[in-house]
Amino acid sequence: MGRFRSLARDSLAYGVSSLLSRFLNFLLVPFYTHVLTPGEFGVSNIVFALVAFLNILYQAGFDSAYLRLAHDAQTRGEGEARRLFSTALWSQALISLTLTAPLLLAAPWLSAAFGVPVRYESLFALAAVILALDALAVVPMSHLRQRRRALHFAFIRLASVVVNIAGNLVFVLWQQRGIEGIFLANVLASAATLLLLVPVYAANLRAAWD
Repeated sequence: MGRFRSLARDSLAYGVSSLLSRFLNFLLVPFYTHVLTPGEFGVSNIVFALVAFLNILYQAGFDSAYLRLAHDAQTRGEGEARRLFSTALWSQALISLTLTAPLLLAAPWLSAAFGVPVRYESLFALAAVILALDALAVVPMSHLRQRRRALHFAFIRLASVVVNIAGNLVFVLWQQRGIEGIFLANVLASAATLLLLVPVYAANLRAAWD
């Protein structure tokens, strides 16, 4: 019965945090349609569609791969578990660097290719930063799931959404920075996630790479 109670508690934490984060993000839609023109809203959707596609390349399946291997590594000792964590994270960082550098350089070309006005080409650079920051959170967030720290996982996810909403209110509503404010808020939220994951990095990241 203890395992069933634990499973129910973890499932509730993951499920509620996922539902709340999606609901809070949904609340941003009427906000955007109120403060942005249809053209600006369309540009933001184009860039975020590209982010959704590239996110698959950035994450490269490391979340599933880490969960698959972490239990076996843990049974062989904490040293092996930290080696796996470090290998996965350094590999993820290398992939992010490899993809982000050309993406930053290609911002003007992407702007022309997707029909985005020149004044918005900086959005592609901000999108590259968001993708890189989110990719660096994949392994430590998977580590929290593997160690069954559901409340810690849920807290970080919800905190990221709250920071994103607050950033939108500051950058878009108060400072009136338009679409750029939306992406700055996302950069801030992704950076906040990494900041909250510092204890996980400190406890598990080593210079080792297997």
